[in-house]
Amino acid sequence: MKTQTLLSFFVLFAILVFCIKTESEIDNVVELTEENFDTQVDENEKWFIKFYTDWCGHCKHLKPIFSKLADSETKVHFGGVNCEKQKKLCKKYRIRGYPTLKFLTRSQVWDYPGAPTEKSMKAFCDTMSRPAMLPMKRSELKKITKPTESPESYIIVLYPETDDPTDEKNELYQGIQQIADKYRGVSNFHYLAINEVKGIYENFVDLVSESGPIVISIRDPNYSPSYFKLSDAAGETSLEEWIESNLLPLLPEFNRDTFTKITRIEKLIALAVIDPDNEEANDYLEIVKKVSSQENRLVFAWINGVEFKNYVSQFGVNQKNLQQVVVIDFKNEKHFHLPQEEDQEEAETLSEQEKITKLIDGVFSGVIKPQGKGSGILGMIMHVFNQIPNLAKEQPIFASIFVVLLIVLIVSLFWPGTKETVENTEKEEKEGKERKEEKDKNEAGEDKTEKDDKEEKKKEK
Repeated sequence: MKTQTLLSFFVLFAILVFCIKTESEIDNVVELTEENFDTQVDENEKWFIKFYTDWCGHCKHLKPIFSKLADSETKVHFGGVNCEKQKKLCKKYRIRGYPTLKFLTRSQVWDYPGAPTEKSMKAFCDTMSRPAMLPMKRSELKKITKPTESPESYIIVLYPETDDPTDEKNELYQGIQQIADKYRGVSNFHYLAINEVKGIYENFVDLVSESGPIVISIRDPNYSPSYFKLSDAAGETSLEEWIESNLLPLLPEFNRDTFTKITRIEKLIALAVIDPDNEEANDYLEIVKKVSSQENRLVFAWINGVEFKNYVSQFGVNQKNLQQVVVIDFKNEKHFHLPQEEDQEEAETLSEQEKITKLIDGVFSGVIKPQGKGSGILGMIMHVFNQIPNLAKEQPIFASIFVVLLIVLIVSLFWPGTKETVENTEKEEKEGKERKEEKDKNEAGEDKTEKDDKEEKKKEK
């Protein structure tokens, strides 16, 4: 009996040890440090890395989700960097908030543009694990041309049947591949033979036969795709500039999940602030979407001004003036509003579309002045400081001289002066005070003389 009890105890103990060991081994997230980081990344091609701190609440919430994904994902390695302990690494990768997710290979770095959910992160890892551009079938093209409530964006290369877009010796197609690689996870990149487009986008068939391969952008099924002829790649607008202007849907929702994807494009953002429960909201968004289809100088998005009322308040938007567009410069912490018309009758004649267009034109022409932390003299100085790192990489000597001159300029603007200057200023103030006292005495003396003269005359009478 004793032997059986002891045997049962050892079996239970072994199971417990096994469970504890298994639990500790389940987490396939490698802790990366300054000592092992380069070695690990060199040995394993693809890494999905979270930069975190122990005190961050969002980091704690992400940990089990990230670990679960690491256990199921076999094509990508998962790592974690504790920014409290590995400060140099976090500075190198410009980590400004926690958690921050990045995808790394030996030579490239991508910011994770999606939501911190298992589904979204898995889709991102799948995207990063396959070629940057994928072939598209005719049936897939038909599907994405049908109206949907939340349309995605697609960049598609339409090529002649005689071409091979996967040819590594073809510089034209390889250039497109490189751009697609840069914007992985932001848009969907595909290629499709032009004969597959017949009956869907018939106008592009003739265009490709005349001009060669083209790139089209489908940003909303209800709007005609825009296109770029690769034969015009040497023109005023480069292919990459054109793609950057067409990466996102015409009017994506702006929220925590899409923030990184939208703001990573280095353009001003025209943000439509609405109350979704307002019966006019959908009509207003259609107007904004129409402007977006005609305007490529900005990125357009919309936000729920009721749900995120505290967030939009920093841009001067309150619950009384929802249903408006505000232009935001996130990089320089500035924003722009359409000023109220002095002529009320003229203001009432402007349509909503005209108001939005007037705002955008006013921003780019400089007629509408910025508001926010980044406006004014200090804002300009901060903007210049932000440009110094880029200048230092290209022209280090010139950048050093520029920094010295900039410091001298700031000192001259804000420093109270040298000891001699201060003493001279004090001397001038003292002399001015003495002159004023002397003048007051003289005026008092003159008043007294006049009074004495009047009394003298009274006595004579």
